[in-house]
Amino acid sequence: MSVPNRLTAREYAFLGLALLFWAAFVILLGKDTSWDFRNYHWYAPYALLNHRMALDVVVAHQASYYNPYLDLPFYWLATHTRAWIALGVLGASCAMTIPQMGFQLGSAIKVGDRDPLSVRYLGLDFGFFDVYGLELAAGRDFDAKLGTDAPPDDNVWTSPESIIVNETAARALGFANPNDAVGQVTSFSHLFRQPATFTPAHDAAIVGVAKDFQIGSVQDAIPPAVFYVDPANARVLSLKLDGRSTPEALDAINRVWAQFGEPRPIQREFFEQSIERLYVDLVRQTTLFTVFAAVAVLIAVLGLVGLAAHAAVSRTKEIGIRKTLGGGRWAITRLLLWQFSRPVLLANLIAWPAAYWAMSVWLNGFARRVELDWRVFAGAAAATLVVAVASVLVHTWGMAGTRPVAALRYE
Repeated sequence: MSVPNRLTAREYAFLGLALLFWAAFVILLGKDTSWDFRNYHWYAPYALLNHRMALDVVVAHQASYYNPYLDLPFYWLATHTRAWIALGVLGASCAMTIPQMGFQLGSAIKVGDRDPLSVRYLGLDFGFFDVYGLELAAGRDFDAKLGTDAPPDDNVWTSPESIIVNETAARALGFANPNDAVGQVTSFSHLFRQPATFTPAHDAAIVGVAKDFQIGSVQDAIPPAVFYVDPANARVLSLKLDGRSTPEALDAINRVWAQFGEPRPIQREFFEQSIERLYVDLVRQTTLFTVFAAVAVLIAVLGLVGLAAHAAVSRTKEIGIRKTLGGGRWAITRLLLWQFSRPVLLANLIAWPAAYWAMSVWLNGFARRVELDWRVFAGAAAATLVVAVASVLVHTWGMAGTRPVAALRYE
């Protein structure tokens, strides 16, 4: 019996290029996006590369005769190239929740012999900080290429877990400089799998310190927070769009969801919409304050106009005498404006303490707030004075221009 010859190097290269071409062709045409695609052609090479072939046979319904090596070229292209079906998407990452909505899961973190610190924590995927534009004060971001930032699948921690803390947590742990916190090994525990499987207390190395950003409402103080890689517990997928082809990008996302997502319709909202929903009460308060202030200013202006009209009648002879004695039009106008301005200035002196107290009480409801500066009240006084002068200037100018003879004959 003759033994077949081995393949030449050129034939091996041809077969490799053919496999790559076929994988690219499958992605380009969007073929085989069925149950087989999600389980065999996608998950089989993932399980092979992550040593899960013996664990996920029943869960993923892997056929015992199927060879996952055939789909390795496709898996590599799918994970290392930009998605052609969702042009306009600049980045994507998932997490347990989104920062502006806050996260309530908490645990304790401890450094050496120091007292444990109660922190909030958030499991997320690689690229989360880039998607939201969150900056680091020190250290590095999570990196999938390192291979040390991903959690173990069996909840057995043989090496320190990579974590990122915010500046508030770094200060609470006793590090005045964020760079001093980088590299420190802590003791940490968190949720491992839903609904109630937690990790044991294990070593966690601080690889980065994130600059403080608002977690939850601005009415709440920024809590000490810890971030770690855990895409398995993700509940929210965040996508960053380029803003130039938003309708096309949303249509592409809908197609992807229809192919790979759950049967129910996709639930999504823009980041700005979630912010508006979070602060709807503050927006309503601002609108009410603006309306009430506008009504109060209108009533005050009407009162000043009425006062000027009354003065035009009651002080006509006085103006005629002043003009007879040589008083000029500008001099009389300034005199009348000053008399009208004195009640406005007196009202400001009365309103300043009340306004300072009311604003202080309102601002105390915010964790981070602006300081009340005296220039704010001075500006408000100047604005009311300008409104008052503009309201009565027409009447005072007309009164000052009355002919002395007509004014003295007025009854």
